[in-house]
Amino acid sequence: LEASYKMFVYMLRHRIFRDVFYIGSTNDLAVRMKDHRYSCMGENARERNLKCYEMMREYGGWYCFDWLIIDVVTSDERAVRTARERAYILEMKPPMNTFDCTYNDRDYNLKWLEYRKTTRELRRIEL
Repeated sequence: LEASYKMFVYMLRHRIFRDVFYIGSTNDLAVRMKDHRYSCMGENARERNLKCYEMMREYGGWYCFDWLIIDVVTSDERAVRTARERAYILEMKPPMNTFDCTYNDRDYNLKWLEYRKTTRELRRIEL
């Protein structure tokens, strides 16, 4: 029986500076790349100030990065899929990644809220 869920582990990598990259995963590459592009370029994007997108803009913007599939994981178990992505992150140490991919939803939400709180405080200080 083939697994019903297919996940792509992908890399966004700078065309010139090959050590500037991000590793992520998705089951829909087209939608995820569109989301990344908007988060990098969109003035009102909620994730605009995440490390990944700040680095993208610092290194020339969205169009200076290529994406490539580094693995395809077929498993119905989320733990198997995230473990595979995490193995790549631990091995390759992508400098653009912000959050750990093995979060549970509660942990992720807490990290996200803390990040948002910190960035809001920094913006107030800069004004």
